[in-house]
Amino acid sequence: MGTPCWSLCLWLWLMYAGVECLPNVRLRSRQEPEVQRATTITIQFYIDNTINETDENIKKWIDMVILWAKYDLQQYFEIQFELLTRITSGKEEPDLMNKLHPYGHQYLEPETAIHTITDHFKEKKHPDIVCLVTDYTISNWYSVIKAYGYSSEQAKTLCESGVSMLLAYAPSQETLVGKMLYAMILNSMNTDKVPKVHLSPVGDDLKKVEEYLGECGKPFPDEGEKPKPAPPPSTTTTTEKPAPPAPPVPPVEPTPTEEPTTPTPEQPQPPPPVPPPPPGPVPPVPPPVDNTTTTTTTTTTTTTKA
Repeated sequence: MGTPCWSLCLWLWLMYAGVECLPNVRLRSRQEPEVQRATTITIQFYIDNTINETDENIKKWIDMVILWAKYDLQQYFEIQFELLTRITSGKEEPDLMNKLHPYGHQYLEPETAIHTITDHFKEKKHPDIVCLVTDYTISNWYSVIKAYGYSSEQAKTLCESGVSMLLAYAPSQETLVGKMLYAMILNSMNTDKVPKVHLSPVGDDLKKVEEYLGECGKPFPDEGEKPKPAPPPSTTTTTEKPAPPAPPVPPVEPTPTEEPTTPTPEQPQPPPPVPPPPPGPVPPVPPPVDNTTTTTTTTTTTTTKA
């Protein structure tokens, strides 16, 4: 019975010694998800004065368009995207509206409109994308006819100086407009920096795309400078030898508490002496008393019966 017991003890000691001699290694749990920071693109929508619709309906329509564009971007790159939006009425930019409709035509010539928007915001603070939503027809009547959206083919400056775009307000066509927005975002990336962006990039090519998109996320006009992204939390753990427990701290004797001193009550002062009452009237003199003594003699007579 002694030999198996010693063998087991020796085996356990060797296992413990082997683990202690191993260097500290970095381990990752297979069940721990890979942490990714979402790629942020900021979009400012300006609503053309030609749209006669409530703000609530316009917001719902834009939210659906953004939903479809975000879905297509995430499916294509297989990375997380965050499309941050702001909606502004064209009435807040009257100069821009006048430049876009100088002759009152019922359509927008796309290249002219894009250059007008770009020039208007060139010297102003603006997000990654400035997009005009219009109810006018987007057409040049030969290569672009009644388009759902438009952005200049020469504009490859998404995460650099920004991009100007046009979207046609088409209720019940949110899916098509969303796909058009996705295509315009894809086409506005600088192919000199990400040459394989249109070839479903993977591996190192995808890392280049992520680095390029990391420069996006410019703040809106009413915000401060773009904050530097915080590093993602570490997904690895390091096995280290635990530190020995600290020696116990001797108990500290309680300090006797001093009883509160009660103030000595002040002794009542004796009342001041009362002055004597004033003297009353002199009593009358009593009449003189007669000191003469009167003696009364009683004579007893005895009668004897014969």
